[in-house]
Amino acid sequence: MAIVFTKLLIPVDFTLNTEIAVKKAISLIGADKVVLHLLHVVQPHRPLPPWSPKPSSTSWRSE
Repeated sequence: MAIVFTKLLIPVDFTLNTEIAVKKAISLIGADKVVLHLLHVVQPHRPLPPWSPKPSSTSWRSE
């Protein structure tokens, strides 16, 4: 039984590993309709001070 992918999430850090992961994902999806998501997460340069407002879930909206 073959595995069918409909969505793929690839972490991106702009290294050779990212290039390899993207090429591998493309080879896995073939000609099927697949959504390919690339995700790059940036860490803050320094921690927020304790008096700064905390992020709230209502300030972000998903579309």
